[in-house]
Amino acid sequence: MKNKFIRFMSLFLLAVLLFSVGIPSASASSTPFTDVPRGAWFHDAVAWAYSHGIAQGTSSTTFSPNRNITRGQFVTFMYRIDGSPDTDDFIRFIDVADPEQYFFNSVTWAFENGLVTGIGGGLFAPHRNITREEIAVILFRFAGYYNEDTSAPSNALNHFPDRNNVSGFAIEAMRWATHNGIIRGDNSRRLNPRANATRAEAITMIQRFIFQDELDSPGGSNSGGSNSGGNRPNTNPPPFPIGTHAVHPVNNFPAPNRWRGRWCIYEHRDWMPDMIVMHTAAVNAQGAIQGAFSGVTNRTSYHFVIDRHGTITQLVPITDTAWANGTTVDSSNSSHIWSAHPTIRSRNTNANYYTVSIGFGDAGPQASASSPFIGTNGRITEAQINAGAWLIEHIRYEIWQEYGINIPINRSTVIGHNEVTPRTTGLPPGGCPGIQFPFNDILNRVRQS
Repeated sequence: MKNKFIRFMSLFLLAVLLFSVGIPSASASSTPFTDVPRGAWFHDAVAWAYSHGIAQGTSSTTFSPNRNITRGQFVTFMYRIDGSPDTDDFIRFIDVADPEQYFFNSVTWAFENGLVTGIGGGLFAPHRNITREEIAVILFRFAGYYNEDTSAPSNALNHFPDRNNVSGFAIEAMRWATHNGIIRGDNSRRLNPRANATRAEAITMIQRFIFQDELDSPGGSNSGGSNSGGNRPNTNPPPFPIGTHAVHPVNNFPAPNRWRGRWCIYEHRDWMPDMIVMHTAAVNAQGAIQGAFSGVTNRTSYHFVIDRHGTITQLVPITDTAWANGTTVDSSNSSHIWSAHPTIRSRNTNANYYTVSIGFGDAGPQASASSPFIGTNGRITEAQINAGAWLIEHIRYEIWQEYGINIPINRSTVIGHNEVTPRTTGLPPGGCPGIQFPFNDILNRVRQS
């Protein structure tokens, strides 16, 4: 959405942008703030806002990223983004009556342009903390102010467990904000719409709004703060003939997860898929299919399998969980605590809830008596590499379409089974998918697509 940014920034900010490339990052700009360390999830957003004169510190050396932001402060940020245009001195609100107040022009501008309406009784409440849903409403109206598309699917909030906590006045704006990745859930996928926003969260939401189509964040979930999402998937995936590959007749082979969609799992947890897990098996694809659907007691299945010829077979819909990622169907399973992956450990729940799995046949870390081929320690065929690269992009596209989640193309979000749970039984050191599995080759081909 950089074109949007250029259209409504002042000539000063536009001049800065014209001599820069992409989004200002930690390497391009920094801050004098000791409480905004490099590597913090909010560092780049704060550095960007500070370097463009949008946000200032609470002192010469502090930004106070965890301090709540007020309604007056947030509207001032937005006023600066619009170039701080001239306003009149007409009093709109009882509590915004002094032209010397730092937020007087900001609130006046916001009211004149339909971004704010006050809280009733002739009040604006500039010193009251602003909530996350109130930020969504202002950004939504700001987009409309510049005639940007503010449409969003009616089900955009369906995948968040606290969606019913969104206030009526904010529903449309929250649908739009979540659909565009401006506001995202915390580690439990909760939006916390009525919670007060911090200064770091507010600046991060603004940056996401400005650069919707360009931000590329590492994996993980967030509260409007720490990173999630990334490159938006191609809207037109390559014409790889996935539709011609037979989808296994799940009605004849009831998988243990066919009746457990992501939205009605144990304890009513609501999870959305935002990671892809790679597996290998020293069996051919047909054997993997039969094994995955041998009955509910098997407690294992993949979403997709790819045989040595590159043929893709879908076993389980992406909207359902597939019990292949090292943690069983049991809600009490705690295999995730062994993981070396920080996101998996921090979520403190069964990793199958938020992952999509791909199994590559004839390529397991060890040989199997049921396999006509010898185990390859993760080496797969050229046809499987090409099919795997396409399938990742296909999965990213489907997840974007279904949930509005952008899965980045990196090794934080496309991982191996052994990274989910190192204690995979019956496997040699290195574990599944094997020490020679070509992660880099596959991901590079995804990027090239």
